[in-house]
Parts: sequence; C-alpha cells; structure tokens
Amino acid sequence: MSDLSVARRYAAALYELAVEQGAEGKVVEELGAFVSAVRGTELDLVLTRPLFDVGERAAVLDAVLPRLGIGTVVGNFLRVVSDRNRCDALADIHRELSALIDARAGVVRVEVRTVEPLTPELEAQVRAAFGAATGKTVVLDARRDPSLLGGLVARMGDHVYDASLATRLSELQRSLLDSPVTAPAEA
Repeated sequence: MSDLSVARRYAAALYELAVEQGAEGKVVEELGAFVSAVRGTELDLVLTRPLFDVGERAAVLDAVLPRLGIGTVVGNFLRVVSDRNRCDALADIHRELSALIDARAGVVRVEVRTVEPLTPELEAQVRAAFGAATGKTVVLDARRDPSLLGGLVARMGDHVYDASLATRLSELQRSLLDSPVTAPAEA
C-alpha cells in the first residue's frame, strides 16, 4: 500500500473521530503543532526508526504530549500511529486531514507566488476568480518568489496555473518557431 493511501486512511479515521467530538479545528491544529515540533528533531528519529520498540516510543510520547499541549484525541491517535510504525506518515496525514476538513467547510486553499507582494485589489481578484471557478471559499497563501520575472503562479491542490512572464515568453517563442515561414508577396 502506498504511503499516500496509508496517510488518507489514517486521516479519514482521525477526521471521523474529530467530527464525532466536534473538534475538527482543534484536532488539525494539535496534529499540525506536533508535526512541526517534531520535524527534524531527535524525537522524530525516535518515532520513525526501528531502533526503538513500541514501549520506548510510547514512554516518549507519554512524556512529550502533555508538554506540547496535545489533547486526548490526538494523543491517542499518535499512540496508535506509533504502535503501527507509521509516524513517518504524520506530515502526510496532517495534510490529508486538513484537506478533508477544508472540503467539509467548503474551503479551497490556493498558493500564489509573485515577484512583488499582491496588492489588496489583485488579491481580491485572484480570490474571486478561484472562488467563482470552484464555488468555494478561497484561502490564499501569497508568497514572494524573486525567481519569477513577472506575473503569477497559483497552485490549488494538484493544479498549477502558470501566468508567469517566463511561461508567456516561452509560449510566444514556441508559437513563432512553429508558425510557417512564407515568402513576401510580390507587388
């Protein structure tokens, strides 16, 4: 089974639990906080390497979870994930859980990259365009990308909308190279 399908299964289980508890926001926030706190640390190694057995990982989680302010639902979920040696999928599980919660709330997240920060007017236009296309509430994540010559690149899920100057110039070049050359008409 692929890592993504594992992440989706675990995310779906946690999502159902969160909905049951009416705590979707809290659960996704706590899981995100845990993933961020652990990423790249020794704790990450303890949870993801086979050098440590289930009991040792459980003891570490029991010591760390209260310090991070992780509640019962997410804490129990993390223990199950650890017991099944799936802690390496936690970042993917968090991403999939966020997507499930966004879908239920009618939200779509769009990452927009531009050379200069978006003006409030352009941000409103981008938000309106994606909102009209999806029928959902748009949450923008606008980032500066100095590598762009101009224009913008937007990513919504797996879809990339490239309206950058470099892409436009490349399309123009391809169009010019592909067009047939004709001799001038004699007068």
